[in-house]
Amino acid sequence: MNAAGNFHTGGENGVLESLYVAVLSFMLAAYMILVVSREEGYDPGLYRNAYVYFMVFDLILFSLFVSFWETGGAAQGKAYLLRAAAGVIILAASPAPLILAIFLAGRINPANFMLPLMLKAVWGLAVVCLRDFLEAVKPGWRWNGFLTGFFIFSVLVLSGLLAFFLTEYRQAVITTLYDRDMPGALFLNPLLSLAGLVYCQAGGGSQAGLDPFYTCLLFWGLAAAALGTAAVKIPGGAGRG
Repeated sequence: MNAAGNFHTGGENGVLESLYVAVLSFMLAAYMILVVSREEGYDPGLYRNAYVYFMVFDLILFSLFVSFWETGGAAQGKAYLLRAAAGVIILAASPAPLILAIFLAGRINPANFMLPLMLKAVWGLAVVCLRDFLEAVKPGWRWNGFLTGFFIFSVLVLSGLLAFFLTEYRQAVITTLYDRDMPGALFLNPLLSLAGLVYCQAGGGSQAGLDPFYTCLLFWGLAAAALGTAAVKIPGGAGRG
């Protein structure tokens, strides 16, 4: 890939990141104007709710944007994996100033502030590596983008619906997001795990501690490593120039 190609890819990623942060900023500003500004006096609960809603919306939006993140093809082997990881981490961490603003305004304890961003980055890297793996297996196949999108939809939405129907079928009384009545495998859904984490950070309870979160983090970390390594090893695949 020539220098112009690298610059073009970087420019596309820059536009993607700017649009991503702009949408999040608009959403947060709208919440502050429509909800917080209408309350008389200071209510920390509104800011805690803002943090939970913001992080859930952020992961959904991030999942859509990261599937278009370009990793480039100039790097080889391990260098490709490092470059892909660095790019996804930058995109995942870009809303950090907005999150800190919510923490400061709501006087929320910033302990473990990086945990949600870590889950986002690991999940995003798994999505990118899956996309590149599919492209390595069948270059230019028109269904690659569809399969990547369907994967994201299945993990985030379909498994979330499955969690709802299972708890309804079992007539389980769910008192917290990290409830012991929830099947543990469902917390491999990063949206459910992240929602449970930020709910705990905002003062909510947990029956299972943070074990569901760490299990989800480890699972998608291993998935990203496996898919990325496979994409590199396939002849003509990612990072092969």
